Amino acid sequence: LVQVCGFRGLDDAVLYAAVLLFDRYCAASRHSLDTSRLHLVVLAILSVALKVTGGTEEATKPRKLGELLSTCGQQRYPLEVIFKAEMEVLQVLGFEVTSPSALEFLSALVLPFAPPPGDAG
Repeated sequence: LVQVCGFRGLDDAVLYAAVLLFDRYCAASRHSLDTSRLHLVVLAILSVALKVTGGTEEATKPRKLGELLSTCGQQRYPLEVIFKAEMEVLQVLGFEVTSPSALEFLSALVLPFAPPPGDAG
């Protein structure tokens, strides 16, 4: 994932979302992930991460997304198979694909109690 995101110029948010989704998928899955399905599941998770974060403008266009997934999958999987795996990932996650980031958490809980800039007291 690190190499794909770096090579394709994808935003770091895509990488972080994909890693988080993969971790949550593995934790929520009732079965161990077979190594023969690993590549397909990672492609499906990358697709979800791109859609959730907005990815890069070019990568999120439907045609470009398909090209990106096909290239990353080394043309091993038709798009229909990747999207079917994406649906399976979403079902395992209960369609809960976003979670607050550390910044959002701090902004909601800590910053409201911080004194305004320039306030000494």
